[in-house]
Amino acid sequence: MLRNNVYTDGLLSGMKRAIATGKHYSAGGRGAVGYVTRDDCARAAAAALVSADTERRVLDITGPDL
Repeated sequence: MLRNNVYTDGLLSGMKRAIATGKHYSAGGRGAVGYVTRDDCARAAAAALVSADTERRVLDITGPDL
């Protein structure tokens, strides 16, 4: 199972409000969100599909920094 984190393109939908208020709101709990691009998620899915690893597991697909 692949669990994609929050997509970076979602930042754009709230950008106008963030600029107007000076604050960015997200569902990141304590503010830690590992934004990830859809392209990176697609690459991770392709790598998982061609992997020789057949063990059942969950893979968190996330960005490099929180």
